Amino acid sequence: MAKGQGGNQVSITLEGDLKAQLEQFAENVRTEVLRPTVYAAARVLYDEVRIRVPVDEGTLYGAVYHWHSEKESTAGRVVYYVGVNKKKAPHWHLVEFGHYRTNELVRVNGRWMATTRRLETPVWVPAYPYIRPSYDAKIGAALQSALDRAGEKIEEIANGG
Repeated sequence: MAKGQGGNQVSITLEGDLKAQLEQFAENVRTEVLRPTVYAAARVLYDEVRIRVPVDEGTLYGAVYHWHSEKESTAGRVVYYVGVNKKKAPHWHLVEFGHYRTNELVRVNGRWMATTRRLETPVWVPAYPYIRPSYDAKIGAALQSALDRAGEKIEEIANGG
């Protein structure tokens, strides 16, 4: 820095190709920060859904997933899904939203199984929501987890890691 005549003057000299360095830093953030950051948020939500699923074993519990979508992700956008595999648990929504049961149930080996015998009057089976409450309870923590992970990854990049 130098002080000029007649007032204060500051001069700074940068060496090297600053534009190229900033472009490389931006590319590193795009390739090394976005996916781990979004994964950190998805993992918080995934863990909460698994906790809130009303059964701790069986088809529904095992169908909860988190998945990175290569198809929908781009250079500046990362997409993770957290939800229920609808092929493994096609009736997941009946638990989440409730439903009318129109057939009789029997207990087989400790598990309730549906029969083909119809009930005279449908019975309302109440909802046991687990996806929506998971989002409501943990979206703040998921976003904070993403911010924390982004900070860690940016610091790694800035330190040459």
